Amino acid sequence: MDTRRYAGVSEEYFSKYVEKYQALCSHSWRIYIPLFVGGIAQGIVYTSWFEALVARPLVPVSLVAGLSPIAIYFVITFCRIPPPLTPRNFRRLLFVVMAWYVANTLVVFVMAPWSPQVAPGAGIATTVIRVCMVFGCLAIPALLLHHNALRRQELKAATVSGCERGA
Repeated sequence: MDTRRYAGVSEEYFSKYVEKYQALCSHSWRIYIPLFVGGIAQGIVYTSWFEALVARPLVPVSLVAGLSPIAIYFVITFCRIPPPLTPRNFRRLLFVVMAWYVANTLVVFVMAPWSPQVAPGAGIATTVIRVCMVFGCLAIPALLLHHNALRRQELKAATVSGCERGA
């Protein structure tokens, strides 16, 4: 069977991958906005922690820690067609974005009792920052939906190619 192949996958599988990729890119605002707002909030929290630990705010390091998930997502979805990665690597990077953001958020919430308080009235600011981080979690269902769709497609393609080899 002579089918054209791209990145080690059949043309049919690749065309379905491109459809999923375009669907994700067409709704990127659902992911960019929450991840950006949540990443900035995480960066603010990390800045206060670094300032308390090393007596310097280390803003660049804090922003890298907070905004890395959105940076990774932006890089993998910036090119519209053809997608810059193979389907499996794209799916794995979507998972990395989700895991990184959720891990950062959990670290911030777990470390909350030990985080430094800047001023006595900082409770409102802390609450706003936490709400912003939870708002960032709104990107996770959209990413998870596309991750799972790509995984199902990958399993289906593996099943079909396995049946063709056995025949």
